[in-house]
Amino acid sequence: MMTTTPQTESLLLDIRTVSRLLAVSPATTRRLWQAGKLPEPVRLGALIRWDRRAIEQWIVSGCLPQK
Repeated sequence: MMTTTPQTESLLLDIRTVSRLLAVSPATTRRLWQAGKLPEPVRLGALIRWDRRAIEQWIVSGCLPQK
């Protein structure tokens, strides 16, 4: 009997994934982040990732500036 596990969504998002959620380019996402309009990302060494829940809550709240 084979069991399947539900597809899990990543909890940390890269800039391309955040851009797709926002329907903007990665360059626009980067500008929003640098302007303090996105939730702060998490740094993992050289990698920059955003918490999926923080981005989703930010979108639901109307994309309010974070700084």
